Amino acid sequence: MLPVLLALACAPTDPSAASDCRFAMGAAKNTCIERVAIKLFHSDVEAGMAFLEAEVPDPLHRDFILLQVVQDIPTADPRLCKKIGSAGLRKSCDVAAQRPHLQSPGGGGPRGAPPPPR
Repeated sequence: MLPVLLALACAPTDPSAASDCRFAMGAAKNTCIERVAIKLFHSDVEAGMAFLEAEVPDPLHRDFILLQVVQDIPTADPRLCKKIGSAGLRKSCDVAAQRPHLQSPGGGGPRGAPPPPR
């Protein structure tokens, strides 16, 4: 139990590099890597892809992160969906890429919609 608590305590809340995730374990490490990838994709798509290829050996996990990128970044390049190998995740990615207004929190309402009238 103590090693699990230590691993969770070591997971950073705002990681910016793979080295920030080195002490996290299991799901905490995956979440940490996902946060770093999304942060990289915000600033540089090529750096984000290089990070995924270097740090995420599992192709399904890479696919999931690419889907998260397209869902979390409304201005993400829809061509990222073509890099997803899983047919189901690729389809979800294509749908998200076609409806970026639903991914944006900017509307003030649920899922980016305009706020309800008062």
